Amino acid sequence: MNHQTTQLMLAPMVRISSLPFRLLAAKYGAHQVYSPEIVDKRLIATTRVINKNLNTIDFLDPSNSLCLRIHVNEKLNSKLVLQLGTACPELALQAALKVKDDVYGIDINCGCPKKFSIHAGMILKKLVDNLNIPITCKIRLLGEKEVDISATIDLLKQIEQTGVSAVAVHCRTREERPRDRAHVDVFKQLVKAIKIPLIANGDIFDFDTYLKLKSYGVDNFMLARAAQDNPSVFKLLTNQINDGVSHYTINDVFEVCKEYLKIAIEFDNPTANTKYCILQMVQPKLGEVKKKVTFLRRETVGGNRGVPKSTRIIELQLPIKDAVAQAKTMQELW
Repeated sequence: MNHQTTQLMLAPMVRISSLPFRLLAAKYGAHQVYSPEIVDKRLIATTRVINKNLNTIDFLDPSNSLCLRIHVNEKLNSKLVLQLGTACPELALQAALKVKDDVYGIDINCGCPKKFSIHAGMILKKLVDNLNIPITCKIRLLGEKEVDISATIDLLKQIEQTGVSAVAVHCRTREERPRDRAHVDVFKQLVKAIKIPLIANGDIFDFDTYLKLKSYGVDNFMLARAAQDNPSVFKLLTNQINDGVSHYTINDVFEVCKEYLKIAIEFDNPTANTKYCILQMVQPKLGEVKKKVTFLRRETVGGNRGVPKSTRIIELQLPIKDAVAQAKTMQELW
């Protein structure tokens, strides 16, 4: 096996793949990171603003709320790919043109089409013909009650004909959920069906799965839930790949949360999004670890019956889940 060709990627995940999480994943060794899916019309309506204070490029909604924040170095250092949700070639191109200078590539979320329509093909072709950056797409396996390998291969070949640079395959059907076991073995056939790079996605949690997929000829690995639980999985897999052994251990998730918080505070990430990401990381541990955290809160006291109003700092010690839920600012979580 040629492990030097291996590429590890952070999957596009709603609410997870925001700037702090992408930067942390890249720090731990992700070769490429994806943004959360953004709908074409929303992106088109944004205003592009250079944020000199944060060294970022912000795309702001008409209400001035943050739609997308990109660090100026992400295009080259992290190979940021923006995932676009679209059903219209013209709108897709308008949205892509808005960010083309700030991202490494554009990915179209093709979901799980029962039939690869001319319409979907037109979207990919429109972007390929009009942009000079990589265009990719992400699909699921075809099939209803059972996976239809033949139909999926036909779909991959049709996608390849549009001129895209790569295609990612989530090895579940549209009806299947994360609790359903992924069909990892399908990659043995899929990877041989096309000449462009194929990106494997679905239940890639450990070194053994990596080795199995690598033996099938897969070079590109897109991690979703494993990264969501603990983004240092990229460092773990990199060490295991480099040394060819599995005895390495993953970083403590609570220490990883501290690193994430530091980045979130530095780049003024929305508090609600920060809390959500932390909860996703600590959630798998809540049943195992009854760990309490201490954080500080400024409280207003007095102000009635002649008592002057003043503030004081109180110290709270709560279980992690409650602390995250009650925190009003990111600094309280730090």
